[in-house]
Amino acid sequence: MRGLALSRTRRRTGDDGARAWLVQRFTPVVFRYARRMLRDEQDARDATQDTLVKVLRSLHRYNDNW
Repeated sequence: MRGLALSRTRRRTGDDGARAWLVQRFTPVVFRYARRMLRDEQDARDATQDTLVKVLRSLHRYNDNW
């Protein structure tokens, strides 16, 4: 998880490389879950994109102490 914590810090400061890392790291995981739940590849792709956009937009509110 050290890489994830570092990426959160960089993302908060506007590091585009950290944002790219998060997308690259979690796209396959989110897509597999969405594909199982939705049973449609295009719907899963849409859900994956929506999810990752929401994560990136709200990352500044993430609380490490939670």
